[in-house]
Amino acid sequence: MEYITINRGPDGFGSQLLSIISGISYAKANGLTYLHTPISNLKLVDKSEFQNTELVKCNNIIDAVINNLNLRKRTEYDSCVSKPFFHKEIKNEGVEKYYNDSFLKELQNSYPTTMSKPDYFDGNFNIAIHIRRGADILELDKPYRYIGSEIYEKIIKILKKEYPEAVIHIFSWNDSGVIEGENIIFHTSETGDIFLEDFNAMVHSDILLVGSSSLSMVAGMFNKNKVICNDDLFKCTDPIPPSWIENYNKIIKNV
Repeated sequence: MEYITINRGPDGFGSQLLSIISGISYAKANGLTYLHTPISNLKLVDKSEFQNTELVKCNNIIDAVINNLNLRKRTEYDSCVSKPFFHKEIKNEGVEKYYNDSFLKELQNSYPTTMSKPDYFDGNFNIAIHIRRGADILELDKPYRYIGSEIYEKIIKILKKEYPEAVIHIFSWNDSGVIEGENIIFHTSETGDIFLEDFNAMVHSDILLVGSSSLSMVAGMFNKNKVICNDDLFKCTDPIPPSWIENYNKIIKNV
């Protein structure tokens, strides 16, 4: 049986983990065996310095996922096909073949139980929204990353009408541009070094609105509750699970 692995190289946590998930999914759907290669460094594309403050914690989470999926790490003795990702194959061959409900359920059940629900959720019905802003967006890829705040304002209005008792948590790097309101809590970071707490909150949210980012997309893949997104919110080229679009159309409809 052929072995495959993902060796992406320095990038953000979400991007590298999404690539790993693409490799696991591709192997499972095509009768191959995935062998895991740990993440070596975390770094934004336009930065020269690494952002490895939470690197050990990141690899601990991924190692737990790999173990819970009954997979193993690659060793120096393994002959293995190494690729940066399988996004193109998944998109070309049909997302339904790979990111279907069966695969997502396996992935959700593999998330480590040590990463428990954040205390500040405190028994509420929690909606998480990830909005890319600030240094998290390069000027060149702004058309694929930047979603106007007015769009999020309209979506929040619909969500508050559908779920009037919900607490809405907005996660962003610097100011999201969303107007303050009742039961809206802003989680804003100034640097990209610390992010796992926000990531874990998105995983445990009752509803997650995925932004145009691999970080929130991966959180959505581990989220056991309800994830909503569509092609207007996620403009990256990576394919998203069809069930998320269905959820979006049921709840949000037209914005």
